[in-house]
Amino acid sequence: MEETKLLDIHPDEAHKLAFYLVSKSIDNEMINKYKMAVQIKQVSINPDEKKIWHLMLNYSLILASVDSCMALINRHSPIRQRICIMLAILEAHPAHITSFYKKKLHFIDHLNLLFHLVISPFKIMLGLLIIKLS
Repeated sequence: MEETKLLDIHPDEAHKLAFYLVSKSIDNEMINKYKMAVQIKQVSINPDEKKIWHLMLNYSLILASVDSCMALINRHSPIRQRICIMLAILEAHPAHITSFYKKKLHFIDHLNLLFHLVISPFKIMLGLLIIKLS
């Protein structure tokens, strides 16, 4: 039987990823599910990406930029895998399911969407810059 190694998981990792994805806090049950899933999948951060990962966790403002850049340049990276694990846990949990419902968009929602569409390339460029400088 193959022995799995214990992975290094930042103490606030689950909180920060959940807040990034749904702008809500999570309970200990979800934190434990996240840690268990990361351990089971053995999603360890590459030595090349460790510095980027710690930057993302320490400075939450760059999380979106680096995530959007990683989605384009390396969508199967361990960083993206950990974000997707948290996304799956949030989608399946009853307390956060309303975050994923389709909602009727109002005029202000369309403006918000347009704003994010316009700034997306800049977020991606910022993420690329952070990755390249790390």
